[in-house]
Amino acid sequence: MNRTSEEMARFEADKEAFAKRLNAALDELGWPVRGRAPKLKSSLRDDISLVAIRKWLVGDGLPELKRMGELSKITGKTVQWLLTGSDQGDQNIEIAQVPVWHVPLISWVSAGMLCDSGDVPSVEMAEEYIPSPVRVGSSSYAVVVRGDSMTSPTGRVSYPDGSIIIVDPDVEPQPPCRVVARVGNETTFKELVDDAGAWYLKPLNPQYPTRPVDETVCICGVVRCMVFKE
Repeated sequence: MNRTSEEMARFEADKEAFAKRLNAALDELGWPVRGRAPKLKSSLRDDISLVAIRKWLVGDGLPELKRMGELSKITGKTVQWLLTGSDQGDQNIEIAQVPVWHVPLISWVSAGMLCDSGDVPSVEMAEEYIPSPVRVGSSSYAVVVRGDSMTSPTGRVSYPDGSIIIVDPDVEPQPPCRVVARVGNETTFKELVDDAGAWYLKPLNPQYPTRPVDETVCICGVVRCMVFKE
């Protein structure tokens, strides 16, 4: 094998190895394989084609070096590890200490459909992907709070109209916590409370009614946190 052929073979091996490391890092974050390229695209600051990102993921291409810092922050891996598979030997590379989990922002209609089906949010449902400050499962999603039923007049933590809540269906609901629930044909956001062994969906705003959790109620997921968009 001549020198040119050797270099080409090494380049192909580097692309495949990078793809394996990138996918392994995203697996650790709980990113589903389906829709991984669009999710990664939405996490990058600068616009880049889906074709290019898919090439990174399947071993047909390597990102430019300017992208490596962003990929490091997204995955929680060092740039050196992404490039070589090792963190040894270079103390000048900044380590991203906090990995970022991204979840799809979906409509309340889609949230209700997921509650009924138990499926993972699809790419088609996502209006966009937003970062979550807490680690969440691969079935998680975000929805925009509508109305003032979860706005407390007593100074408690409130969820005003327009705020965004991140919901994890994989977390077991245990009162007291805040949940998204399916009540008949309506999907709602309420506090789950326990009173003498019976569960209730309680609004933070006392102007709205509290209702018991019975056979007509399905708990869709536990609210992990609230975020605001700039």
